[in-house]
Amino acid sequence: MREQAHLEPGGNPMKVQPYHSGNPTDPDVHHDHDNCPSGQQIPLSNKIVGTGGYPRCQHCVGLG
Repeated sequence: MREQAHLEPGGNPMKVQPYHSGNPTDPDVHHDHDNCPSGQQIPLSNKIVGTGGYPRCQHCVGLG
């Protein structure tokens, strides 16, 4: 089952609480959009709330 993006009233993807991956082989970035393709690939068991001190991923930067 595919996760659906939450949309703001204007139809834009929603920002979410920052999170990053706890997998040491994943890039050292954090995500803050619910429809970030890189963030959606992180299994729930590896998602950690917060930025981890990492920069935002480039997909999230592009989403605004």
